[in-house]
Amino acid sequence: MSRDNLDVGEELTVEQLKTMPWVVTYHGPTASTPAARQMRMLGIEPNVQVVTESFLTVPSLVRGTGRVALLQRRLAAGVPAELGVRALPCPLEIGPLREAMWWHPMYDDDPEHRYLRDVVLRATAVLNQDP
Repeated sequence: MSRDNLDVGEELTVEQLKTMPWVVTYHGPTASTPAARQMRMLGIEPNVQVVTESFLTVPSLVRGTGRVALLQRRLAAGVPAELGVRALPCPLEIGPLREAMWWHPMYDDDPEHRYLRDVVLRATAVLNQDP
């Protein structure tokens, strides 16, 4: 949320999540994030004000507004202080974001496809190392 949002103190509450305007990613009947689905299962339907297709645009869309958004911890940690955004812990237990790869079996032995899968696996291994 915006650093200058005075409606929220040092902690965000579930009630605030229910009433604040939201910036969400991939919002729609067939497009949603795992966190949004978890919130809906808990009875929280966000008051969607802005929809974006990229998590990277979220900070600039909450800056200087009363909007709130959920953002992955690693992305939130990388938001420059000059942007005027602050990150607070989510008052709900949100499960981890999991990524998966699927492909048609005909590509199992394809050298280029195997190479791409290996690059993705190595990149995620680096990202998943504890700092």
